[in-house]
Amino acid sequence: MVKIKEKISGGFRFAEGATAFCAIHSVLSTFRKQSHRVFTIIRSLFSQTPIPFALSCV
Repeated sequence: MVKIKEKISGGFRFAEGATAFCAIHSVLSTFRKQSHRVFTIIRSLFSQTPIPFALSCV
């Protein structure tokens, strides 16, 4: 996914931007794989409301 982002936008200006992109993409990909709606997750994060499901760490 990083290579596609680099090709489209011409790359990242800073390493921190690439790291942040990878972290966010990883989290959203995990939510998608667990059949959660990504828009609902993002909206709940920005509105500071609890996420409507329990996160389990194993």
